[in-house]
Amino acid sequence: MRNRNWNVKRKKFRVANPLQNSLTVLRSLCYFHLGSGQKHSVAIRSVGSIHSVVRILLVDDNENGLKARKAVLEELGYRLTPLKDPKAAFDLAAKEDFDLVVTDYKMPGLNGTELIAKVKAIKPALPMILLSGFVDALGMTEENTGADAVIQKSANEVQQLVRAVTRLLRKASTRKPPGSVSRKLKARGKSAS
Repeated sequence: MRNRNWNVKRKKFRVANPLQNSLTVLRSLCYFHLGSGQKHSVAIRSVGSIHSVVRILLVDDNENGLKARKAVLEELGYRLTPLKDPKAAFDLAAKEDFDLVVTDYKMPGLNGTELIAKVKAIKPALPMILLSGFVDALGMTEENTGADAVIQKSANEVQQLVRAVTRLLRKASTRKPPGSVSRKLKARGKSAS
């Protein structure tokens, strides 16, 4: 693999603070991914028009992970609501409208799959992404977790997260609400009579 874009971008984000350094690595990986192929850059730009209205609920009990993922997704233009408590996240998801939920798996009180199940029970169409360092060890898949995407925490996490967010939001924006076609047909029938 060639690293010419990586070297240019990495120098741009050199900072001294340790938390900033982890953000720098994640941003660099994101930029490397986006800069490495026209296809991905175009995909992000085509979704760019909906970034300003897209709301993402981000749930992780690890504050550094929460800040890093928040920084990467906000840099892409999404509006994020970060929460450390999965129970508070469920309460907020029940009250407010979000376009996507990104959650960690291992959290106190309520793990990621339990949070997904509870949210899907009240909002089945809401796309969900599950992040975990235990994906392979526990055999986590979309089918057995209820998530729309399952991502292993690794060096490729940012790339996979950006891809999954883009794909799920694009899929959600093309979905029609249940019954929308039948309502239109009924409305036509009433106006014709």
